[in-house]
Amino acid sequence: MGTPNGLMATLYVIFGVTLIMTLVGGSIDLLFIGTGAGGASKLRGSTSMAIRLQDGEVWMFDCGEGTGLRLNEVYVKPSKISAIFITHLHGDHAWGLPGVLCSHWNCNDTIQKRGKTGFHIFGPRGIRKLLRTQLLLSRSMCMFQFTVHEMIPLDCQYDNKEEADYYKNIETADGHMHPQEILGQDIKAHIGPDGHPRWHLVNDSRGSIIAGKIQHRLPTFGFTFVESSPIPNINTYLLRNKYNLTPGVEYGMLQRGIAVHLPNNITIHPSEVLMNKIRGRKITILGDTSNPWPMVGIARGSDVLVHEATHLKHQKEAAEFYGHSTPTMAVRFAKAVNARLLILSHISQRVVSRPGVGGRGLNKTTFTTDDVMNEAIDELFRYRYRNLSMIIAEDGTVLRLEKKHNYSSRSRPWYYLTRLKKTLSVHRTVFESIPIIYQRPPSNYNHKFKQNTFLPPLNMLTNFSRHKFLKYYNQTDLKLVQLNSNPNGGPGVAIWTKRPFYKSIPVNILEYWSRWCSV
Repeated sequence: MGTPNGLMATLYVIFGVTLIMTLVGGSIDLLFIGTGAGGASKLRGSTSMAIRLQDGEVWMFDCGEGTGLRLNEVYVKPSKISAIFITHLHGDHAWGLPGVLCSHWNCNDTIQKRGKTGFHIFGPRGIRKLLRTQLLLSRSMCMFQFTVHEMIPLDCQYDNKEEADYYKNIETADGHMHPQEILGQDIKAHIGPDGHPRWHLVNDSRGSIIAGKIQHRLPTFGFTFVESSPIPNINTYLLRNKYNLTPGVEYGMLQRGIAVHLPNNITIHPSEVLMNKIRGRKITILGDTSNPWPMVGIARGSDVLVHEATHLKHQKEAAEFYGHSTPTMAVRFAKAVNARLLILSHISQRVVSRPGVGGRGLNKTTFTTDDVMNEAIDELFRYRYRNLSMIIAEDGTVLRLEKKHNYSSRSRPWYYLTRLKKTLSVHRTVFESIPIIYQRPPSNYNHKFKQNTFLPPLNMLTNFSRHKFLKYYNQTDLKLVQLNSNPNGGPGVAIWTKRPFYKSIPVNILEYWSRWCSV
C-alpha cells in the first residue's frame, strides 16, 4: 500500500452464473460485500465493497456493521486488506471497522510472514475519534499497526458555518492514541481543473485514489480509482531489423516514453515502436448522496460507476430530504460522466428481490428490484443512451474487469459477472467452465428471439458438456433465452430467465430487449 506522499497521495440487465474463479493476472475484481441501505437484513448486508488488485491486495470501500462476517462470501482474507476508505460516518458505512480490525487477530501469523505491519484507513474527520473510542473502551488489541488518515471537510459540506464550527471540535480526536495506531495525515482539499475540490489520497505504482465531495446529511465523499496505465508492448521486430537494436536499456527507455538516440545520429521516438497501449481502468464509487454533481470532473470517463439507488422516483422528495438518490438520478449522472457500466447499490431494505420473499415483509411500501431496474430502463430510453450497461448489485456479486482489452472501444465484451456463494457449491461442477460474457448488441443487431434455446453462444461452450447442461436443465426447470449471434462475428447475448438462486429477474426482459433493439 502506497502511503500518502506530502498529502498527494448494466439493461442492460445481466445475470451471473455461480462460478468459483481464482485471481487471473491482469484482472481487477469488484467485490460487493453488502448492498443494503439503513442497516443489515437477511438478504442485504450493510454497505461495503472492495477492489481486489492485480497483486491480490484488497482495498475496501465502506465498512458497515457485520462486514467482517461477510468477507468469506466473496473469499476475502482479512490479511489481504491493505486499505479501507470510508465515505461518511453513518453506522451502516463505518461501524464495522472495529470488527474488521480485530478480525486480523486470527491471521496475525500470516501478516508477520508476509512482512505486513498493518494497513491504512482513510475517512472524514472524526474517523480517528470513532476508532479510538471503540477500541480503547473495549480494550481491543489489534496485534498490528494501523494508520488513520483524515480528510478535512470544507465548511460548505455542513449546513451552515455554526454547524461547521460546532462539529470541528467534536470530530477532532484527542491525544489518547490506540497502542497500535500510527498517527496519519490530515489531508486537505485542492481545487481541481473543474473548480471543485478534490482530496488526493493514494498514488503508487498500481494506481491512484482521488476523493471528491458529494452532498448528504453530513460530510460525505466519493472515491475514484484510476489504475496506472500498464507498460505498453514494444515492437521488437522493428527495433531488431530496422535499427539493429537488441534488447537492453534502450528498450526500457522506449517503454517509459523516453526517446533513444543512437550513435549514428538516429533518434527513435516511442510513438514509432510502442503498440497495444491500453489505458488503466477507472472505477468511481459514490457514498450516500442526493447531489453527486461536484464529482463530475473526477468521475468522467469511468469504466464502472457504483451509485446508490435507495428510493424510487415517486419518493424523490423523501430521497432529497434524507440525502439519497433514485435510479433516475443515478442514470442521469452516469450519462453525464459517460460511464460504461452503472451498478446500482445501497438498495432499500423494503425492496425485495422477488415478490413474497425477504425484506421487511410485504406491505404497501414494499417494492421489488424489478421496480428499481424498470425505472432505470425508462430513463435510458428517454435519453436513448446506448452506451450504458446496468446491473443491480447483490451481496456476493463479483465483477471482473479484464486487462487485455482496449478500453477506448465499446464494441467488445469487457467484463465478467459472477455471483459467489459457498452455499451453491452443488451447482459448481456444472457451470465452472462457462465464461459468461455479456455485451450490448450493436445498432445493426438482429433482434429476433430464439425461444427455448438450450445452449449458450458457441464461445461459451469451452470444455462444457451439452449432455450435462440438458440434464441440469431438466432437473431445475432452468430456462434460457438467447438472442441471435452477432452478425459481426462477436458473441451473442444469453439471458437466464429463471434461476432458483438468483433473485433479481425482471419480468419484462423480453419486452425490454425488443424495445431497446428497435429504438
